[in-house]
Amino acid sequence: MGCAFTNHAVRLAAASSSGPLKLVVLERCEVACAASGRAGGFLARNWCSGPAAVLAETSFDMHAAFAADIAASRPPAEADALGYRSLPTFFAASAASPVAARHRGPDADHDAVAWLDRDAVASIECRDDGATTAQITPRPYTRALLDDAIRRANAAPAVDVELIEGAAVTGLLYSAHGLVAGVTWHPASDPSHACELAADDVVLAMGPWTGRADDWLPEDARGLLDIDGQPAFSLVLDPQTHVAAAAVFLDANTVDCEIYPRPDGSVYVCSGNVPTYDLPDSPRQQLEDVVRASSSALAAAPRSSSHACFLPIRTSNDAVPLIGRVIDNQPLYVAAGHSCWGILNSQATGLALAELVLTGKARTLDLRPFAPSR
Repeated sequence: MGCAFTNHAVRLAAASSSGPLKLVVLERCEVACAASGRAGGFLARNWCSGPAAVLAETSFDMHAAFAADIAASRPPAEADALGYRSLPTFFAASAASPVAARHRGPDADHDAVAWLDRDAVASIECRDDGATTAQITPRPYTRALLDDAIRRANAAPAVDVELIEGAAVTGLLYSAHGLVAGVTWHPASDPSHACELAADDVVLAMGPWTGRADDWLPEDARGLLDIDGQPAFSLVLDPQTHVAAAAVFLDANTVDCEIYPRPDGSVYVCSGNVPTYDLPDSPRQQLEDVVRASSSALAAAPRSSSHACFLPIRTSNDAVPLIGRVIDNQPLYVAAGHSCWGILNSQATGLALAELVLTGKARTLDLRPFAPSR
């Protein structure tokens, strides 16, 4: 979210020539080191509901435009690294799943999922032909957002972007009048070296760690940043044979798998659930076993990496992400709590928040349904 905000803030400032703009990005580790670099990158135009529906629809279209922009302005290798493409999406169930008995659809022999073994996967249903589902590779995408912002800032006479990696933010600065006036931080490698950064506006885009900033708020405002992390497991396989482009959501009875072949030939796999009634010793191994059992093409594929990260989720019953001004009349903003749809919804979130911070009004989206104080 921070990289998307920075990208759109630079674009707006460069286009409007409204005056000098200095953006400082404080990153605890490195860009895309957590969920933004480990996610699946699945994009769906119409899978979100409630207030997030228009957020997803707007962002989905913006992803295509961003990928086209990078393809037109950067070397082919950078555009290829994004991994953006449309792809069909299927729901499947293993032979052991009770879902298989209920769904034995006519799409079972679709060429796009010929890499699934029919003796292991009993039911396959096409949910989208690729008109409204797509994919992007999160780590290069997140880095591209910031790299593009820096290039644009360098070309603009009054815009500057500075990235400080290894910066652990520890709190907010307040003026004598009680207004947010910046942040306190220290180098991650030297906690004893306290630093301050003055700012006219502060944007909190800390993913699942955003909830820690709740303690930095005035006492009467605490509880607004109800963000926490939900563990998520993933792995990347490198098959020796071509695996056709198709997003597959596989119900395997013991675990739900999401399988995304990527343009670089690798296959990303993640799990949407780890049942508490049968908690495995190794969720990642369970995930890998299920996928290998479902596809001969993946059965012997080397595992190039495996990861665990945290999805930023709301701790209240309200699953709507937080986007906008945290407290009325305070120059403090937030963009967090998008759960598994962070990569998808980053584009519209970043643009709407940039509009709000730079012009005082979000024009791309009505942010009232996402306000922390709603």
